Amino acid sequence: MTLWLNLLKIRQQMALTLDLSYVERNDNLVLTMSDITSNWGVAGNINVGDVTTMTLEIDITISDGTTTSYDPIDVVTLLGLGVGSVQADLVIPITAASLTVSGVALGTTSDELPDGIWDITYTVNAETPLIEAVLIDGVVRTATYAFLRKMNNSYEWDGCVDEGVLNVIFAKTYLDAINILDVSARRTAVTDQLYTLERILINIETYDI
Repeated sequence: MTLWLNLLKIRQQMALTLDLSYVERNDNLVLTMSDITSNWGVAGNINVGDVTTMTLEIDITISDGTTTSYDPIDVVTLLGLGVGSVQADLVIPITAASLTVSGVALGTTSDELPDGIWDITYTVNAETPLIEAVLIDGVVRTATYAFLRKMNNSYEWDGCVDEGVLNVIFAKTYLDAINILDVSARRTAVTDQLYTLERILINIETYDI
């Protein structure tokens, strides 16, 4: 019994704690997912060069609540991983062309990625997968800051503020609000506020800021 328990403990230690970081490019065309797992090759864990299967599954829920499940992405093939691969090779660029449904791409590499809650499942061999939800808001973020830069000199704290300027202020407030919410715990609040922010940005177009 003691030997069996010791073997079980060793087996439990031999597991990757998968982790990813996310960086959305300023033009909203590329989301870079980088593997930041801290225990590759530690305590009997496999090294990157030993990986035989690595997949990304992505579901995206946009502001109206619609969820689209995209085809699994074969990361081994995408990155050309092999025996000599190391963790630095695990930098995964996701574009609209990477997101397909039954083989049909969402768009091309020149199309923006959709804002919304991205549910990510990252699986390596038979390891416990990483499952997490992240907010991608590059489209509304870029638009909000573009309007902030356009605000004219007529805006004064103690003066009359036109509706276009107020909408810019509301947009920045909503942008800040959705970024402090816990995406996993408050999914509906995130999508509702993203929807409102998108409507505000559309309405700003009708004003001379």
